[in-house]
Amino acid sequence: LARVFEVGSLTPLVTAALVLARQALAACPASSPIRCSGEHLLLQHRQAATSFRLEELGGDDQQSSRRMYVGRNLVEDEGDGVGERFQVTLDECKAACDSTPPCQSFSYGSFSMSCHLKDKEVTMQTLPKHPRDWDWHFKTYFPVDASDTVPPTIDPPIRPGNNSETVHEHHYVERTLVADEGREIYAMSGVTLFECEELCDRTLACHSFAYSVVQKSCYFKDAEVTLADAARVPAYLDFKTYIKRT
Repeated sequence: LARVFEVGSLTPLVTAALVLARQALAACPASSPIRCSGEHLLLQHRQAATSFRLEELGGDDQQSSRRMYVGRNLVEDEGDGVGERFQVTLDECKAACDSTPPCQSFSYGSFSMSCHLKDKEVTMQTLPKHPRDWDWHFKTYFPVDASDTVPPTIDPPIRPGNNSETVHEHHYVERTLVADEGREIYAMSGVTLFECEELCDRTLACHSFAYSVVQKSCYFKDAEVTLADAARVPAYLDFKTYIKRT
Protein backbone atom coordinates (compact mmCIF):
# COMPACT_ATOMS: atom_id res chain seq x y z
CA LEU A 1 0.00 0.00 0.00
CA ALA A 2 2.79 2.42 0.89
CA ARG A 3 4.33 1.99 -2.54
CA VAL A 4 1.22 3.24 -4.33
CA PHE A 5 1.45 6.72 -2.86
CA GLU A 6 4.23 9.12 -2.12
CA VAL A 7 4.19 9.73 1.58
CA GLY A 8 4.52 13.48 1.13
CA SER A 9 1.31 13.61 -0.90
CA LEU A 10 -0.86 11.90 1.74
CA THR A 11 -2.98 13.65 4.33
CA PRO A 12 -2.27 12.76 7.98
CA LEU A 13 -5.55 10.84 8.05
CA VAL A 14 -4.68 8.59 5.11
CA THR A 15 -1.12 8.17 6.32
CA ALA A 16 -2.39 7.02 9.72
CA ALA A 17 -4.74 4.53 8.10
CA LEU A 18 -1.94 3.09 5.97
CA VAL A 19 0.38 2.80 8.95
CA LEU A 20 -2.27 0.99 10.98
CA ALA A 21 -3.06 -1.34 8.09
CA ARG A 22 0.63 -2.15 7.69
CA GLN A 23 0.89 -2.89 11.43
CA ALA A 24 -2.17 -5.13 11.25
CA LEU A 25 -0.65 -7.11 8.36
CA ALA A 26 2.67 -7.49 10.19
CA ALA A 27 0.91 -8.72 13.34
CA CYS A 28 -1.26 -11.16 11.45
CA PRO A 29 -0.15 -14.77 12.19
CA ALA A 30 -0.34 -17.29 9.38
CA SER A 31 -2.44 -19.52 11.64
CA SER A 32 -5.16 -16.88 11.88
CA PRO A 33 -6.04 -15.87 8.32
CA ILE A 34 -9.28 -14.27 9.46
CA ARG A 35 -7.29 -11.47 11.06
CA CYS A 36 -5.83 -10.69 7.64
CA SER A 37 -9.19 -10.49 5.91
CA GLY A 38 -10.30 -7.37 4.09
CA GLU A 39 -13.10 -6.93 6.64
CA HIS A 40 -10.61 -6.87 9.50
CA LEU A 41 -8.37 -4.34 7.76
CA LEU A 42 -11.36 -2.18 6.87
CA LEU A 43 -12.33 -2.13 10.55
CA GLN A 44 -8.78 -1.10 11.48
CA HIS A 45 -8.89 1.62 8.85
CA ARG A 46 -12.19 2.98 10.15
CA GLN A 47 -10.84 3.07 13.70
CA ALA A 48 -7.77 5.00 12.55
CA ALA A 49 -9.87 7.35 10.45
CA THR A 50 -12.18 8.17 13.33
CA SER A 51 -9.31 8.73 15.75
CA PHE A 52 -7.24 10.94 13.47
CA ARG A 53 -10.22 12.86 12.10
CA LEU A 54 -11.08 13.96 15.63
CA GLU A 55 -7.45 14.83 16.26
CA GLU A 56 -7.22 16.87 13.06
CA LEU A 57 -10.40 18.78 13.85
CA GLY A 58 -9.56 19.19 17.52
CA GLY A 59 -12.46 16.91 18.50
CA ASP A 60 -16.13 17.37 17.62
CA ASP A 61 -18.72 18.95 19.90
CA GLN A 62 -20.45 15.65 20.67
CA GLN A 63 -17.26 13.89 21.75
CA SER A 64 -15.82 16.84 23.67
CA SER A 65 -19.02 17.16 25.72
CA ARG A 66 -18.85 13.56 26.95
CA ARG A 67 -18.22 13.28 30.67
CA MET A 68 -16.78 10.47 32.75
CA TYR A 69 -19.20 9.02 35.31
CA VAL A 70 -18.80 7.06 38.53
CA GLY A 71 -21.49 4.93 40.17
CA ARG A 72 -22.42 4.74 43.84
CA ASN A 73 -25.28 3.58 46.06
CA LEU A 74 -28.54 5.36 45.30
CA VAL A 75 -28.69 8.75 47.03
CA GLU A 76 -31.45 9.77 49.43
CA ASP A 77 -32.17 13.08 47.68
CA GLU A 78 -32.07 12.53 43.93
CA GLY A 79 -33.39 15.97 43.06
CA ASP A 80 -35.96 16.57 40.35
CA GLY A 81 -36.33 14.40 37.29
CA VAL A 82 -35.36 15.97 33.95
CA GLY A 83 -36.01 13.01 31.68
CA GLU A 84 -36.34 9.24 31.42
CA ARG A 85 -35.22 6.53 29.03
CA PHE A 86 -36.29 2.89 29.01
CA GLN A 87 -34.66 -0.21 27.56
CA VAL A 88 -31.31 1.57 27.21
CA THR A 89 -27.76 0.64 28.12
CA LEU A 90 -25.70 2.42 30.76
CA ASP A 91 -23.65 4.13 28.04
CA GLU A 92 -26.83 5.35 26.35
CA CYS A 93 -27.99 6.73 29.69
CA LYS A 94 -24.69 8.59 30.09
CA ALA A 95 -25.08 10.05 26.61
CA ALA A 96 -28.64 11.12 27.42
CA CYS A 97 -27.42 12.97 30.52
CA ASP A 98 -24.64 14.64 28.51
CA SER A 99 -27.15 15.86 25.93
CA THR A 100 -29.62 17.17 28.55
CA PRO A 101 -28.28 20.48 29.97
CA PRO A 102 -30.09 20.31 33.36
CA CYS A 103 -28.81 16.74 34.00
CA GLN A 104 -26.24 16.61 36.81
CA SER A 105 -26.67 12.93 37.74
CA PHE A 106 -28.88 9.95 36.98
CA SER A 107 -30.05 6.68 38.42
CA TYR A 108 -29.77 3.55 36.30
CA GLY A 109 -31.24 0.09 36.85
CA SER A 110 -29.16 -2.66 35.25
CA PHE A 111 -31.99 -5.21 35.51
CA SER A 112 -34.81 -3.01 34.25
CA MET A 113 -32.50 -1.09 31.85
CA SER A 114 -34.20 2.14 32.91
CA CYS A 115 -32.55 5.54 33.07
CA HIS A 116 -33.79 8.43 35.22
CA LEU A 117 -32.07 11.77 34.66
CA LYS A 118 -31.79 14.13 37.65
CA ASP A 119 -30.82 17.76 38.26
CA LYS A 120 -29.05 16.99 41.56
CA GLU A 121 -25.29 17.52 41.90
CA VAL A 122 -24.01 14.40 43.68
CA THR A 123 -20.73 13.38 45.32
CA MET A 124 -19.57 10.26 47.09
CA GLN A 125 -20.35 12.01 50.37
CA THR A 126 -24.04 12.60 49.51
CA LEU A 127 -26.33 10.80 51.97
CA PRO A 128 -27.43 7.39 50.60
CA LYS A 129 -30.88 5.88 50.77
CA HIS A 130 -31.52 3.30 53.45
CA PRO A 131 -30.84 -0.14 51.92
CA ARG A 132 -34.46 -1.13 52.44
CA ASP A 133 -35.66 1.77 50.31
CA TRP A 134 -33.98 1.00 47.01
CA ASP A 135 -33.73 -1.88 44.56
CA TRP A 136 -30.42 -3.73 44.28
CA HIS A 137 -29.88 -2.96 40.60
CA PHE A 138 -30.25 0.83 40.83
CA LYS A 139 -27.25 3.08 41.34
CA THR A 140 -26.69 6.80 41.17
CA TYR A 141 -24.15 8.01 38.61
CA PHE A 142 -22.55 11.45 38.55
CA PRO A 143 -19.86 13.12 36.41
CA VAL A 144 -16.28 13.50 37.61
CA ASP A 145 -13.15 15.06 36.15
CA ALA A 146 -10.77 12.68 34.44
CA SER A 147 -8.04 13.77 36.88
CA ASP A 148 -10.12 12.88 39.95
CA THR A 149 -9.29 9.81 42.02
CA VAL A 150 -12.37 7.66 41.55
CA PRO A 151 -13.22 5.33 44.45
CA PRO A 152 -14.55 1.86 43.65
CA THR A 153 -18.25 1.49 42.92
CA ILE A 154 -20.24 0.49 45.99
CA ASP A 155 -22.40 -2.58 45.54
CA PRO A 156 -25.14 -4.00 47.74
CA PRO A 157 -23.65 -7.02 49.55
CA ILE A 158 -26.32 -9.57 48.68
CA ARG A 159 -26.21 -11.83 45.63
CA PRO A 160 -28.28 -14.97 45.12
CA GLY A 161 -26.66 -18.37 45.03
CA ASN A 162 -24.40 -20.30 47.35
CA ASN A 163 -23.87 -17.59 49.96
CA SER A 164 -25.39 -19.73 52.68
CA GLU A 165 -23.03 -22.36 54.09
CA THR A 166 -25.89 -24.62 55.11
CA VAL A 167 -28.83 -24.77 52.72
CA HIS A 168 -32.18 -25.34 54.39
CA GLU A 169 -34.85 -26.34 51.92
CA HIS A 170 -38.24 -24.81 52.60
CA HIS A 171 -41.73 -25.38 51.34
CA TYR A 172 -43.26 -22.20 49.99
CA VAL A 173 -46.87 -21.06 50.20
CA GLU A 174 -48.47 -18.88 47.54
CA ARG A 175 -50.52 -15.85 48.52
CA THR A 176 -51.72 -12.62 46.92
CA LEU A 177 -49.05 -10.03 46.24
CA VAL A 178 -48.27 -8.44 49.58
CA ALA A 179 -48.41 -4.66 50.00
CA ASP A 180 -45.12 -4.38 51.92
CA GLU A 181 -42.61 -6.61 50.13
CA GLY A 182 -39.58 -5.29 51.96
CA ARG A 183 -36.28 -4.67 50.26
CA GLU A 184 -35.67 -6.21 46.86
CA ILE A 185 -32.27 -7.90 47.07
CA TYR A 186 -32.07 -9.42 43.61
CA ALA A 187 -34.16 -10.39 40.60
CA MET A 188 -33.91 -12.88 37.78
CA SER A 189 -35.78 -13.52 34.54
CA GLY A 190 -36.24 -16.71 32.55
CA VAL A 191 -36.56 -18.91 35.65
CA THR A 192 -39.17 -21.37 36.85
CA LEU A 193 -40.96 -21.18 40.18
CA PHE A 194 -38.93 -24.16 41.42
CA GLU A 195 -35.64 -22.46 40.49
CA CYS A 196 -36.79 -19.33 42.28
CA GLU A 197 -37.50 -21.34 45.45
CA GLU A 198 -34.06 -22.96 45.30
CA LEU A 199 -32.29 -19.62 44.90
CA CYS A 200 -34.20 -18.09 47.79
CA ASP A 201 -33.15 -21.02 49.99
CA ARG A 202 -29.51 -20.35 49.07
CA THR A 203 -29.65 -16.61 49.73
CA LEU A 204 -29.30 -15.68 53.39
CA ALA A 205 -31.34 -12.48 53.28
CA CYS A 206 -34.19 -13.94 51.22
CA HIS A 207 -37.32 -14.53 53.28
CA SER A 208 -39.94 -14.29 50.53
CA PHE A 209 -40.21 -13.58 46.82
CA ALA A 210 -42.61 -12.41 44.14
CA TYR A 211 -42.99 -14.54 41.02
CA SER A 212 -44.77 -14.07 37.70
CA VAL A 213 -45.63 -17.11 35.58
CA VAL A 214 -46.23 -14.89 32.55
CA GLN A 215 -42.90 -13.08 32.77
CA LYS A 216 -41.01 -16.02 34.28
CA SER A 217 -39.40 -13.45 36.57
CA CYS A 218 -38.53 -13.70 40.23
CA TYR A 219 -37.92 -10.90 42.74
CA PHE A 220 -36.22 -11.84 46.02
CA LYS A 221 -37.32 -9.92 49.12
CA ASP A 222 -36.06 -9.61 52.69
CA ALA A 223 -39.50 -9.24 54.30
CA GLU A 224 -40.83 -12.04 56.49
CA VAL A 225 -44.37 -12.14 55.18
CA THR A 226 -47.40 -13.90 56.66
CA LEU A 227 -50.74 -14.88 55.17
CA ALA A 228 -52.40 -12.19 57.30
CA ASP A 229 -50.36 -9.28 55.87
CA ALA A 230 -52.24 -6.76 53.72
CA ALA A 231 -52.37 -7.39 49.99
CA ARG A 232 -51.31 -4.92 47.36
CA VAL A 233 -54.29 -3.12 45.79
CA PRO A 234 -54.41 -3.22 42.89
CA ALA A 235 -52.22 -6.25 42.26
CA TYR A 236 -49.54 -6.16 39.56
CA LEU A 237 -49.95 -8.47 36.55
CA ASP A 238 -50.06 -12.09 37.71
CA PHE A 239 -47.45 -11.67 40.44
CA LYS A 240 -47.90 -13.67 43.64
CA THR A 241 -45.94 -13.53 46.86
CA TYR A 242 -44.37 -16.78 48.08
CA ILE A 243 -43.55 -17.22 51.74
CA LYS A 244 -41.73 -19.89 53.67
CA ARG A 245 -44.03 -22.34 55.43
CA THR A 246 -43.33 -22.45 59.17
